[in-house]
Amino acid sequence: MSEIENQIQGLILKTLDHEVTSDDIDWNDLLLISILDSVSTLALVTGLEDAFDVIVEDEELTEEMLTSTRSIAQYIYEKLTTDTHSFVSE
Repeated sequence: MSEIENQIQGLILKTLDHEVTSDDIDWNDLLLISILDSVSTLALVTGLEDAFDVIVEDEELTEEMLTSTRSIAQYIYEKLTTDTHSFVSE
């Protein structure tokens, strides 16, 4: 398992605030949408943005992206390797 996936699992468990344990979740076949309410989803997205210094756009927040830790890790990896930061000079 990648370091990104480990961090994501930690964020998910933190977001769920001890409602479940790591042993309760099948990380390979996880439909996060079914266990996260809207507030928890927002908290997870905020945690991902803070932890990985990315911005999750509303249109990118899909059921497919939230299917598993692997799909979230793939999304984060793609954001980290393809996002470009433009700087505005004054």
